[in-house]
Amino acid sequence: MKVLKFGGSSIGDDSRINSVVNILERNYISKNEKIAVIFSAFQGVTDKLIELGNLAYLRNQLYKEKYVE
Repeated sequence: MKVLKFGGSSIGDDSRINSVVNILERNYISKNEKIAVIFSAFQGVTDKLIELGNLAYLRNQLYKEKYVE
């Protein structure tokens, strides 16, 4: 079994997600190879969560508005 990890920028938009799917299908799925696939957060999500956490920690209510974005 192989473990494959794809980072945020490699799944940053539809075309990149499709590229990852094509890589998986061509190199692993079509060969019936067992794989585990791990994805990190989409591009920008981790930074957004840190920003929201910091605002909430400071009791800045702006985090509620930014969360909805």
